[in-house]
Amino acid sequence: MSSLAEIKKKALLAEIVSTRQDILAAAAEIPAVLRFESFVGHWNVMDLLAHMTGWDNANRQAVDAVRSGQLPAFYQYAERNWVTFNDKLVAEYRSNDLDALSAGVRETQRQLVAVLEAVPADDFDRDFKVRFRKYKVTISRLLRAELQDEKQHLTQIKRAAALTRGVKPMDANP
Repeated sequence: MSSLAEIKKKALLAEIVSTRQDILAAAAEIPAVLRFESFVGHWNVMDLLAHMTGWDNANRQAVDAVRSGQLPAFYQYAERNWVTFNDKLVAEYRSNDLDALSAGVRETQRQLVAVLEAVPADDFDRDFKVRFRKYKVTISRLLRAELQDEKQHLTQIKRAAALTRGVKPMDANP
């Protein structure tokens, strides 16, 4: 019989994977001509995918940091909405090729999930005495923050895809 911690871990990982699949499906619905149009502040769908790639890599490194009692390195960028860190991730991982970017997003999530699958379920909510301004940092909390962010981005991408359904590139010759 599985422990509650194992059940919670499996459910969380399944939700992370499912949400990402939904994001990639919604992103693919945005017409190529509109993939570079901003709809989340100054970000477009390509920027959002690059942002996700970066957070996968950051959280993969954070797992080891937390388990060794260290604050993840990205906390040096902690500010409202993580603007500086997010912009850094977009600059680092951004591509103008949706297929290549989508493949990269799938790969970084695959790598993150592989690391997480190797972590004992009890470690997800274990208190490794890592704090940020009195906030207890756990693997589970890091993942839930990323998942919450991705669900918000899924809603934004779906909204953009719905608004652009049926939009065709402007024909130069009417």
